[in-house]
Amino acid sequence: MTWHDDRFSRRPRMSTDKYYAMVLNGFHRRGDSPQVAESNARLESARYAEACRKLPTAYEDPQVYSILTRLDDAIYSAAKLYGYPVETRPVIGTVQSGQINAATVIVPETGEHLLLLDPGLTGLALLMSKVLALSLATPIGDGPKVEFSLSQQAIARRLDSDPQIEQRFLDAVLAFAVHERVGNAQQYFLSGTLGGVAGAFCTSMELFVIGHEYGHIIRGHLRDPAASEAVVVDNAEVARIAYSWDQEFAADAYGGALGVTAFIHSYGGGPALGFVGASAFFGCLEIIERCQTLLQTGAITPRSQGTSSHPPSTERRRHILEVLPVIIDDHEVSDTSVRLAVGVDTAMCELWRRIEPIVHRLHKEGVRPRRVWRAS
Repeated sequence: MTWHDDRFSRRPRMSTDKYYAMVLNGFHRRGDSPQVAESNARLESARYAEACRKLPTAYEDPQVYSILTRLDDAIYSAAKLYGYPVETRPVIGTVQSGQINAATVIVPETGEHLLLLDPGLTGLALLMSKVLALSLATPIGDGPKVEFSLSQQAIARRLDSDPQIEQRFLDAVLAFAVHERVGNAQQYFLSGTLGGVAGAFCTSMELFVIGHEYGHIIRGHLRDPAASEAVVVDNAEVARIAYSWDQEFAADAYGGALGVTAFIHSYGGGPALGFVGASAFFGCLEIIERCQTLLQTGAITPRSQGTSSHPPSTERRRHILEVLPVIIDDHEVSDTSVRLAVGVDTAMCELWRRIEPIVHRLHKEGVRPRRVWRAS
C-alpha cells in the first residue's frame, strides 16, 4: 500500500494571464476604482511572473514565494539601515510543518542559512488580520481615516452587532488546526479602508516573523555549538537550534525593530501598525495551540506555559512591549503602539472566549486536529 501526502506535491503554476485576471477581479471586489485595480493587478502579476522565474524548487507555491521574497527584501533593507551584520542573505523558502512556524537552519560545510516558513502562515495571517480589522476598526467618512475601538466593552459590542465576525474567526482557526489548509476557510474580501487595515495587520505580522528569524542570524544564535542539535531535513543534516528563552526574547526584539522599520520604509506605513504584527502573531500562536489542545484532549487549559526552548506567548508579548520605547523613540507614538497592540490581544481573547464552547463541543463530537498537530 502506498501512502501519498499531497502537502509535498509539486505545485502547478498558474499562467501569468490567469493570475492577472484573478487578482484584478479581487481588486474590483475589494472596491478599488478600475484604474487603481488595473494598476495593482499589473504590479502583482509582474511580481508573480518574477517569482515563477526565481523559484528555488518545483515545490514552492509561486504566490506564496512572491510574498515572501518581497518581505525578505524589506527586512534585509531594514537590517542594512541599522548596520546589522548580515554577511550573506538567507535563502528563503517554505516547508510544511502544520504549525504557525518559521525556522532558520545552517547548511553544513557551506554555512548558508535557510529561512523556512510554513506556507499556511501567510494564509492564516491574512484571515486573522481580516477578523481583527472587522473587530477593531471603523472607517471615518469616505476617506482613508479609521477609528480603532480597543476596549473589551467596545469589542464585545462590535461582535454582538455582527455575529459573522465570530464565525469568520472560528472558520479560520478550524481550517488551520483541523484541516491544516487555510484555503478550506471561506474566502471573502474587505473593501476600502477595512481592506487596507487588514492588509497592514497581515504585512506587519509577516514582517515580524521574518525579522525574528533575522534576529537569530544577527545575534549568531545558530553558530552556538552548545545550543544546537542535529536534525535531518530531506536527508541533509543541518544544525537546528534549541533556542533558550533569552535567545527568543532577543530575537523578538530584533523582529520588532526590523519589522517596524521595514513597514515604514518599504511599505509606507506608520509605526503603530508596523509594531502591531508582533502582538497579532503571538495571539495566533496562542489561539491555535489552545484549539489544538482542546480538540485533542477535551481539556480547557489555561494559557500556554511555554516549552524548554520557547517562552509562553504571553511572556513574549509582555517583553516586546517593554522594549517598545527603545524600538520607537517617541513617547506619544510608543503609547499609541502599545494601546493598539493591547487592543489586538483583547480582541483575540474575546473571540476565543466566544468560540471555546463550540470547539469543546466539536471535541465531544469526535473532531480531532490533523495528524501533524497531535502530540507524539
